Amino acid sequence: MKRKIPETMPEQPAHVSLSTKVTVIVFWGLIIAGLVFATLLLQNRETETRESRDALADSLAYQVDQLFHGHAANAAEVTLLLTRLLEARPEVGVVLKTGEQETVRVGTQNPGENSGADPQVLTRQVNIQAAGRDNLYKELAVSFPNIERTLHAERSRLLLTLGVLLLLFGVVLKGLLERILTLPMAQMVRAARAISEGRSELSFDTGRQDEFGYLAKFINRALEGMRESEREAQRSRELAEVTLHSIGDAVITTNRNGRVVYMNPVAQRLLKLNIEDARGQFLQDIMPLVDEETDAPLQHPILDCLRENRTVELDAECALLLASGVRVPISDSAAPIRDATGAVRGAVMVFHDVSEARRLQRELSFQASHDPLTGLYNRREFDREVQRALERAERDGCRHALCYLDLDQFKVVNDTCGHAAGDQLLHKLTAYLQSKLRKADVLARLGGDEFGLLLAHCPLHRALDVAESLREAVSEFRFQWQDKSFQIGVSIGLVELSPTVASAAEALAAADMACYAAKEDGRNRIHVYHPDDVELTRRREEMGMVTAVQRALTDDSLELFGQIIAPVREETTLPHYEILVRMRDPEGHFISPGAFIPAAERFQLMSSLDRWVVSHSLRFAAAQARGGNPIELSINLSGQSLSEDQFLDFVIREIDQSGVTPEHLCFEITETAAINNLARAVRFMTSIRRLGCHFALDDFGSGMSSFGYLKNLPVDVLKIDGGFIKRLHESPVDQSMVRAIQEVARLMNMKTVAEFVENAEILHVLRDIGIDRAQGYFLGKPAPLTELFPAGVQTTAMIAVPPQLKLVRS
Repeated sequence: MKRKIPETMPEQPAHVSLSTKVTVIVFWGLIIAGLVFATLLLQNRETETRESRDALADSLAYQVDQLFHGHAANAAEVTLLLTRLLEARPEVGVVLKTGEQETVRVGTQNPGENSGADPQVLTRQVNIQAAGRDNLYKELAVSFPNIERTLHAERSRLLLTLGVLLLLFGVVLKGLLERILTLPMAQMVRAARAISEGRSELSFDTGRQDEFGYLAKFINRALEGMRESEREAQRSRELAEVTLHSIGDAVITTNRNGRVVYMNPVAQRLLKLNIEDARGQFLQDIMPLVDEETDAPLQHPILDCLRENRTVELDAECALLLASGVRVPISDSAAPIRDATGAVRGAVMVFHDVSEARRLQRELSFQASHDPLTGLYNRREFDREVQRALERAERDGCRHALCYLDLDQFKVVNDTCGHAAGDQLLHKLTAYLQSKLRKADVLARLGGDEFGLLLAHCPLHRALDVAESLREAVSEFRFQWQDKSFQIGVSIGLVELSPTVASAAEALAAADMACYAAKEDGRNRIHVYHPDDVELTRRREEMGMVTAVQRALTDDSLELFGQIIAPVREETTLPHYEILVRMRDPEGHFISPGAFIPAAERFQLMSSLDRWVVSHSLRFAAAQARGGNPIELSINLSGQSLSEDQFLDFVIREIDQSGVTPEHLCFEITETAAINNLARAVRFMTSIRRLGCHFALDDFGSGMSSFGYLKNLPVDVLKIDGGFIKRLHESPVDQSMVRAIQEVARLMNMKTVAEFVENAEILHVLRDIGIDRAQGYFLGKPAPLTELFPAGVQTTAMIAVPPQLKLVRS
């Protein structure tokens, strides 16, 4: 509902109303127009007056003339005629005279005598002689008031009349304008004043059906928009205040001079200061900032923010210095407050207490660079120290030494007393070792029971003495746990850090290899790394090969080969191939298995390698079966895979998912691997054979107790070691041993396979002995499966042997 505009308003300074201004303008306009009109009118009036007087004089002369021409008129008749003619013109006088003698006088004889102005006299000649007589003329003198006086009097009357009319018109016009214009305008002005004085609930009257009504509607809409904007601004301000009161950050705003204008409760709580006490003060005075580490005063960011008109971040180690002397670490920034034109109106500083965050940061930084058990540097931080030492060696030419320490017999403590005892041993031993070192030396735990030691500015001969003293100290160290006492040793690899060492990784790898050599040499000793050391070179090559194997497993870049296992005696069977794995070098050439298999075994990668071979071999067999060309495969497994509990489940799952017929699969393990993991091997073989798969014992006969273990192993096939086969056609002893193996296998219902068959003579001897199958270069060399089995084509062929043998070769 609209509020009514109050009739009485506070007194305002006197002013002239709009209607008065319009009336004055119109009034003076009309006066000017009237004067112009009067001037033109008066000019015509003078001409008309002269003409009318001439006409009157002529008319009187004519009438008198006519009177005398009708009969001989006397003076009385003339007088009567003139009197009648001049009844409407009392100001006019007429004299009829002959010569100087007046005959008739009618009306005013001297119209201007009272005014002192000479009258106007017009004379006419009148013939008063009757018809038929001689002409007798008399002079008719017509007197008029002074023409100037007459015109002046008319001008005065005209101007007076015009003035009265204009005055009446002005009064009426002002009244109309007051009603039509001034009153609604005054009402709008009063409303505008009231609104400007804060009565925002008022509005303009929109009931009029004229321009004022339209203007009122327009202004009301604008006012409503302004009120809505004000309400929105008020809501925003309230929301901002609630937000600033609610957020966890401290907020302080200042004016353009850096004096405090506002502080939220968090800022007041952090500064221990009320807003009433802080308002108007310079922010840098009530909020001094110092460096958290050095206590040095810092330039306040609010000053840079206001001076440079940009956001300024606080220093990383900034702290708030309270009046009590307490330092509160804070973090955040100061930003300028700009108006719509971009001019700086002040600044806002937002900050928060980061005491806990800084503490956690320091803890995390310590944990990231230190071992949590011993408090020593961890491997990452030790790598950095070694790298810095190498840089110093290159820059200054100084010599440093790096030791790689691996505790001996530490596993005994863990296995006997548990990991708590092992942790206690490490904690005490590291404290003991640090007491034997210089402050400049860096001892770090690299993992488990392995440690790194950086001997700064220590040449190799001096480093040997230090390493020997540490070895003796560890040997003399006794660890007591409950009722048990333990003595341990340490194997140490030592390498000199010189400018020739490329990186910390290379130095640590060299020290690790030297430590491994010390362990292989008998443990509890020191081995110094030399670049030309043959054993270390071999180990380095193995480590490089391990990286290549890992990369090949990750990139899925290994390749499967197959070598045929052919029947020696005539029998109907599916093509049977032993699966072999190959790896390519960066140039694309195949790497001999003898190069990467030992490295994989040494560094515990055989289980991953076996998983890759099993998975890809089963996919290949499944694809061949779907193509109508089923084959039998023999897949080698390592002792590491047999020792892994999850490997059995993996093999079973892969067989089930591939859909390969289990009877077409034969898994091979070496005799040595089976004997070394006898219990696990028996459990694995038994579980796989239940599925229908077969098992072959590879390299049979190479062990010293082959026949003794054979009866305990559930195998289906014996693969005779190639050492008995290579000279079989020349060695009766080898023939006897192979014959014995064949006889035992026959009695135990096992098949036999001979390896390393390299000529036809060996193949004939094997047939005579009764060996079931043969494998070797004479029958077929290993080749990629993609070559042996092109897509959709089975490329098996008969082996070129004597006619009585039908062997399949690739």
